Amino acid sequence: MRVFKATKQRSIRTCLAAAVLLLSALTTFGQIPNVTIPKVRRAKPPKTEQPQPQPETTSRPTDTGNEPVARTENATAKVQNDPPGLLSYFLSEISEGKKDVDLYDPSTRLYLIKAVQEEWLVRAVSPRARAEYATAEKFDEWRKANPGNPLDAALDELAVSVNKKLPSYKPAAAAFQFHNPVAEKLLLSNFKDTKTMKIHRIGVGSAGWEIQRGSDGLPSYRYRYANIYFRDSSDDHPYCHRVSVRVKQDYAGGGTYSTETYQSSSIDELFGCP
Repeated sequence: MRVFKATKQRSIRTCLAAAVLLLSALTTFGQIPNVTIPKVRRAKPPKTEQPQPQPETTSRPTDTGNEPVARTENATAKVQNDPPGLLSYFLSEISEGKKDVDLYDPSTRLYLIKAVQEEWLVRAVSPRARAEYATAEKFDEWRKANPGNPLDAALDELAVSVNKKLPSYKPAAAAFQFHNPVAEKLLLSNFKDTKTMKIHRIGVGSAGWEIQRGSDGLPSYRYRYANIYFRDSSDDHPYCHRVSVRVKQDYAGGGTYSTETYQSSSIDELFGCP
């Protein structure tokens, strides 16, 4: 009886152990009789579209995000047809110059027109100089759109006075009475081409040098003027020029001056021809 019970108990334990092993095996392979355990599958990430290349733009957006506004033809015409901003000042300078020219008498006055108005004298008698100035100052379109404008009218009046008085206005002979090869060479270096120039006189106005002193009384440099009087056939007016150049030598100390001679300024004036 004990043997049977022991055998019976052993058989039960054996069956239980077998059942546990079977259950473990089934669990490992993911199946239980009559039950299907689905395998866990990872969801694939959604397929993303590659960004399509955007066409290049040929214009840049403005700061406000709007397209720039095209300038109208009327706006352009308005700018081009504006008179020069200093028109009143120009007219005043031309008027002052005309007064000087009208008063000129070679027996009583040494100058035809003040240096500050000399540029207007050239523009009065030279259509090319007048047009070049209008282009440089950006009022050429205004001149063309307004024939008989006040600026051209004033210059035409000045030209009438100049044509009366300029032929008798001649440079003084004393400006050419001496010669200095170094100074005269510097003077001629101001001209790119002398082929169109007919030179009437060339020289310096003094035999020696003028001394320029500083506030301490010591010399700063010495100078003299070299002058040339000529007619240029390429001009669009019938008058002559006198170009004056200031040549200098710097003070070197001990009562001596540098051997280097250079020019510091030049002036171009119109004169009557011989």
